Amino acid sequence: MSADALVLEIDGARIEWSPDALRTLASGEPAEAAWRLEGDVDWEAVESLGVVSAAFEDGRLLTLVASRPAGAEGHDAAPPRGILVQPDGEVIELAEALLSTEYDSEGAPSRIGLELYPELDGIPLRVAADRISPARLDAGAEATQMSFRLEGTDGAGLFERVSRS
Repeated sequence: MSADALVLEIDGARIEWSPDALRTLASGEPAEAAWRLEGDVDWEAVESLGVVSAAFEDGRLLTLVASRPAGAEGHDAAPPRGILVQPDGEVIELAEALLSTEYDSEGAPSRIGLELYPELDGIPLRVAADRISPARLDAGAEATQMSFRLEGTDGAGLFERVSRS
């Protein structure tokens, strides 16, 4: 992984985040898309992707992607993958990440909770995020602007759900 791009591979696809675009999330209005999808997701096997992109006031950046297999009953069928960039620029690919999503009565995400494990046997970092604005829909993607908190540090970002367009 380079400082120029943060990359995760999942279900045959590659998701690449721009650190500069991630940093613009802190302003509340991203100037450009923070990530892009390369390759082909097998949409017969994958119902949707959940993508978290966040920037924190202390300079940390967080990226996470979770796939939901087609027909999965719960959110634990496929573990999320994530990257945490420390304020000094150190890039840590998370050993494990857990994502919990709370939905409102209309099925839109209203809150997410994350447990991030930089080391498998370590103590997790906990992240909470609450919806700021309703979801924006765009060709198979739904983006919800959220306020984030990590170890007492505020942040801003997006929770996006992507499905076959």
